Amino acid sequence: MRNQLPMNYQWLFSRNECADWTEREFDDTGWETVDIPHANTLLPRHYFDDQACCFVSCYRKCLTIPAEWEGLCIFLHFEAVSSSARIFADGRFVGKHEGGYTPFDVDLTDFVQAGSASLVAVVVDSSEQPEIPPFGGAMDYLAYGGIYRQVSLVAVPSIRLSKLRIRTPEPLRTPKRVDVSALIESRGTGGAVLDWARYRLELNISELSGNVLAVVSAPPMEDGTIGLGCAVDGAALWNLEEPTLYRATLHLFEGNTEIDCLSSRFGFRDIRFSSDGFYLNGTLRKLKGLNRHQCFPYIGYAAPDSLQRTDAELLKRELAVDVVRTSHYPQAPAFLDRCDELGLLVLTEIAGWQHVGSGGHWRELCLQNVRELIERDWNHPSIITWGVRINESPDDHELYSRTTALARSLDPSRPTSGIRNFAGSELLEDIYTYNDFIHRGDNVALDNPRKVSRSDTAPYLVTEHNGHMFPTKRTDSERHRTEHALRHARVLDAMYGDGRICGAIGWCMSDYNTHGNFGSGDQVCYHGVCDMFRIPKLAAWVYASQDDGRPVMAVSSTMDIGDHPAGNLGTIAVFTNCDRVDLWLDGVLVGSHYPSRDRFPYLPHPPVLIDDFIGDRLDAEAGFSVKDRGRLKRILLKASEVGFNLPLGDKLRMLWLLVKYHMKLSDGVELFSKYVGGWGSGRRVWRFEGVLNGTVACVSEFGGSSVPMLQAQPTKTELHLGDTYDMAEIKLTAVLPGNDLPLPYANEPVQVSTSGAIALASPDLTVLEGGGCGVYVRTIGMPGSGRVDIHSSLGDIAVDFMVL
Repeated sequence: MRNQLPMNYQWLFSRNECADWTEREFDDTGWETVDIPHANTLLPRHYFDDQACCFVSCYRKCLTIPAEWEGLCIFLHFEAVSSSARIFADGRFVGKHEGGYTPFDVDLTDFVQAGSASLVAVVVDSSEQPEIPPFGGAMDYLAYGGIYRQVSLVAVPSIRLSKLRIRTPEPLRTPKRVDVSALIESRGTGGAVLDWARYRLELNISELSGNVLAVVSAPPMEDGTIGLGCAVDGAALWNLEEPTLYRATLHLFEGNTEIDCLSSRFGFRDIRFSSDGFYLNGTLRKLKGLNRHQCFPYIGYAAPDSLQRTDAELLKRELAVDVVRTSHYPQAPAFLDRCDELGLLVLTEIAGWQHVGSGGHWRELCLQNVRELIERDWNHPSIITWGVRINESPDDHELYSRTTALARSLDPSRPTSGIRNFAGSELLEDIYTYNDFIHRGDNVALDNPRKVSRSDTAPYLVTEHNGHMFPTKRTDSERHRTEHALRHARVLDAMYGDGRICGAIGWCMSDYNTHGNFGSGDQVCYHGVCDMFRIPKLAAWVYASQDDGRPVMAVSSTMDIGDHPAGNLGTIAVFTNCDRVDLWLDGVLVGSHYPSRDRFPYLPHPPVLIDDFIGDRLDAEAGFSVKDRGRLKRILLKASEVGFNLPLGDKLRMLWLLVKYHMKLSDGVELFSKYVGGWGSGRRVWRFEGVLNGTVACVSEFGGSSVPMLQAQPTKTELHLGDTYDMAEIKLTAVLPGNDLPLPYANEPVQVSTSGAIALASPDLTVLEGGGCGVYVRTIGMPGSGRVDIHSSLGDIAVDFMVL
């Protein structure tokens, strides 16, 4: 039977290249002991050499092969190594793999012995090798380096199953049907033709609880291929609200003895892209989404499964998106597993960024990437299309005809797509996927799909928008951060309003490190709706507010006049899914404000735009008539825009009011200060109340206490020992009482230490940027309690963890 042992702990690592470091007798004394996933170097957050991780390194580990594996075929399985790897056993070359994003196996059977120990060395070349995708041209992301996904030692019988593929044809029918295909591979049979009559296959379909729903048995086909199918009564559909999963388990018997078994989860769901939109299980749905890079601060790609799953939860539960694009490469299986579980749709694609190699080796590796991507991920119900073009690359009929044909042959159940960024690109795939960056703030939000695709019938999906068109840091001015959010809102509104557009996937989920010729000169692209630590920027609330799952409200302003030219607050945007927003000043109702349906006619929940901060407060000026209070309000609102440089007509109207009510010029200035400027007055308390179904559901308050405090929000506090180490992030934010949005100008140093069963996976000295930063902790191989102590001028915090 199949056996698998995790091989992630206690590798020896060196970055000092040596000619004989693959030999068993090589003296590796002094090498660093590391665990997998591992980054070949840790990076700072800003300002570093973007080639710092581009070097050759070596990993060594002594593997003891269990004695009971005698007679089995033994493989070393790598989930991903960046960017190429050569594997040696006791100094002998075993195999290699080129490409940093897909899994591979090396066959150790002829190099190791059951019951004995062997020295395995993995030489990793993390340089940007121009003959390997995605390299060869400029690239707006880093590929990092190291063995950054898990490793395992696998023993399988000489006759075994492989490439289990599950299909659910016509899932909307009752009963539902499952078709399963696979291969039977053989090794060590001496080339003899196998007698397939001796073998039997059994397919079990079960709920994840283990309850068996269907069983079917059949012999292999004469060529050793497998094709089984069965009906399943009472099965539920997989959808975004109830992502029901099932398990298919394929058993291979020789006589009455089971010799191998493969298993995979799957779901029953129907997808269709058409010229009038995207259909899931026969229902038309607009796709609201974000792109995701799989990198994290400091550690790059080397994040264990727990952090991968946390990103899926952020996208689904906090940002409330329907779809994520795994830009621009295949991402961790754990991330896709969590998308399956949460009901988060996925557009996944091959590795690359704009550059298409002309050499035959580069192009063959591109095709290999298509195969490895699809064969790894074809059973995930969350995946709705295969991206088979290099992101934003020029048309290449020869290459993309081949990638598209290969994808269709491997998985005809899903449509193909290919991300382009210029209109009129040749459509070889099934969906016209396009990065639309037309919006500049004062023009149309999305281009005309018919003009871009030159087709009235091709399904059309926007796969990037905004991003580099309006980079936004947490420390940018309030108006800049507000415009960033409004640009995302305008694009989403345009998407919802155009029946030709299946959806829009924004660029991007979070900021990321990049090469020096991109970003802001500090090796960071500030394109995310969250920062690198996944702390939301204001634009994140545009996405979160379109969902009805929980009431949300984010106010674009802290209501501090000193953050605005001439003290003019301008227009404040409130991103909320509440029915209205009531604005209060010092306990007095200023007014009730409603979603701006005139500006955003198609958004499920338009932002609430507020530009009247006088409201009904002038009713307190009883000395004025009702009509004159209206005149005074119009003058004061104009003064809020232009200060004391009022047009002559308004000055004369104000003078007439002062004379009429026997007031002095100083009285007029006092009215301006009281209702508009606020200069010199006591601290004013603004309170925003989001009202949903007649009840106050959200509250944000500004101007009360001016003493900030530090908040710590761990992604989880229970860590687990397992196949590899576990990790958690603690998000640190500086906030004021009454408001959870980080203070944009808080940039305080933070000292961090750990004790007990955890260790830091990030620097012990960090700094808040725009009011937020993150701290990463990991297990160290022992159970028990752990503690993180955080010290700053904003206060001290302790976070307790339990390692099980």
